[in-house]
Amino acid sequence: MIAQSGAGEHGLSGVQRLAWSGIWLVFLGYPIGDIVSRDHSTGWLVAAWAALAIFVGLYLRTMWLALGSDVFHPRPRPDAWLSALILFTFAVVLAFGAAWGGMIIYLGVATGSSLTNRAAIITLGVIAAATVAIGVAIGVSASNLAFEVFLTAALGVTMLGVRRMFRLITDLREAQGEVARLTAAEQRSRFARDLHDVLGHNLSVIALKSQVARRTMSSDPDAAAAAINDVEAVARQSLSDVRDLVSGYRQRSLREELSVAGELLTAAGIEATIDPPVIAPDNPVDELLAWAVREGTTNVIRHSRAAHCRISISVVGGDARLEITDDGTPVAGSGNGSGLPGLRERLAEAGGDVDAGPRPEGGFRLAVQVPL
Repeated sequence: MIAQSGAGEHGLSGVQRLAWSGIWLVFLGYPIGDIVSRDHSTGWLVAAWAALAIFVGLYLRTMWLALGSDVFHPRPRPDAWLSALILFTFAVVLAFGAAWGGMIIYLGVATGSSLTNRAAIITLGVIAAATVAIGVAIGVSASNLAFEVFLTAALGVTMLGVRRMFRLITDLREAQGEVARLTAAEQRSRFARDLHDVLGHNLSVIALKSQVARRTMSSDPDAAAAAINDVEAVARQSLSDVRDLVSGYRQRSLREELSVAGELLTAAGIEATIDPPVIAPDNPVDELLAWAVREGTTNVIRHSRAAHCRISISVVGGDARLEITDDGTPVAGSGNGSGLPGLRERLAEAGGDVDAGPRPEGGFRLAVQVPL
């Protein structure tokens, strides 16, 4: 229900607003039935159709504003449009009789969509009291009056709950994005810290030995040569340390990557179902599948808006198969990054294949197949 395009940051698109508002127009069947089912004068018919058109215009305008960019932060008190809708509706019911009483139901929907909880409850109470007073005045039966009051209040409270649900969904999506951002920031911080720890001492030694070589180059060539040899040895060790460091970040085992994936998905509010790995840790395929798990999990957290994710691994014949599925709605353009193309290239070198795309039943599927 949350807009993907053509809407405010927290609102519904124009089509969604019209659809959500228009579905309630079914209740206009009661006044329309009164217009067409009885013999009325021409003046009465003109007035009735005009009143109905004005009511629809007021209602749609009120709902358009209520479901717009401020749908999650409704107005604390009735604005001009909602006030006009309430007053006009009661005036129409008084003028045209009990058959038009169903129009009051729209006031519950509009109030629940437009106001904050406290203001909405107060306004719904006023509407209920006015409905009872007008119903008694125009002779509405007790059962019909009770039904109108109940349905108006129930729909108003329901709209308060629906709007709260929208707000919680938005908060959850923002929290998921924040978790992904903090995870990336923590990884960068950890890498910077480890890189400093690995290279800081070695670079200091290289600088010191280089100074010794420069100072003794003329007076003591042997000492200078020894210092240069030390620089070379430390530089080679530094290169080896950096490779080991990068390998530690990029080449976690499949079992470790699955454990990390479960933790990240859970932290992002996504229920994770993960099958245990069936590949031997020393198999080269283990590294490829670990990379695929990392890439697939990152995409789910950042782009899927999913509630559940499943990661399954199996061995069929001589091939290892990995499948990551979710029940989300991918953001448009989320597959345009370099992650999946890079994964395809690396698996192609190993004789494997990658299949990624939306599922017919909804959600997204990443399937990897590689020979053992």
